[in-house]
Amino acid sequence: DAAAASKIVVPTIPWWLNGRSTSFYTTACLLGPVLLREVVSTAWVVSDVFVILASSSSSSSSAEGVEYGEKEEPFLLRAARTSVDAFLSILFTPSRWRDADSASRQKLLAKLVARTSLALEVMTGIIIMYDAIRAFSDYTLSPVGARPALLSVAKRVLCARLYLNFMLVRRKKIDNLVNIIRGGALQVPGRILDVLLEPKAAMGLDGDDDDDDGDYDDGDDSGNQLGATTRRPLGWRDYASMALDV
Repeated sequence: DAAAASKIVVPTIPWWLNGRSTSFYTTACLLGPVLLREVVSTAWVVSDVFVILASSSSSSSSAEGVEYGEKEEPFLLRAARTSVDAFLSILFTPSRWRDADSASRQKLLAKLVARTSLALEVMTGIIIMYDAIRAFSDYTLSPVGARPALLSVAKRVLCARLYLNFMLVRRKKIDNLVNIIRGGALQVPGRILDVLLEPKAAMGLDGDDDDDDGDYDDGDDSGNQLGATTRRPLGWRDYASMALDV
């Protein structure tokens, strides 16, 4: 029995699954392009279903004699909508996201998902290429008795070659993604400062301040303009402009 147990071949774990952090990032890169699209599309469908249910309940209440505008939106739907709008306003800026209609928002989300999926595909290609180089080096540099199977090395190199051909076909999209990342990297510090110093404005939640300004109406347009200018708090951009004398 001991001899038979010693002959049992224990399956070797690939290096990209050996380790908690390595396996997590590798699995995210491999499954991310598929799961991301499914999660976003499913979340959009679920939100549409909730909106339809809320609209149907509101219409039924109005049919019973309750006015349509008096029925409040469900708390769960309102909280989810506010959270998603705040997060996506940070990504797309409030002027682009909150002023867009449903079709424009779908296009923005489609572009974001496509670019994120392409970035994950590039990272997956890097992992596959590194795995092929590592397999080839283990076969050529290791002693004869410790070399991996030739068939296993050939499979990994062939897989890397096929994936490289797939990425070469998408070379123009990858070049556009690199240019977008380069241009967007210049705006990242400013966006981070906006979120840290002016979080409500960055999330598009500062609409109440504009309504409060209307309470100071004294009939003089010039006075209102001057008062609105003096009441506006200075942001980090104003302080940077004054420091740089721009």
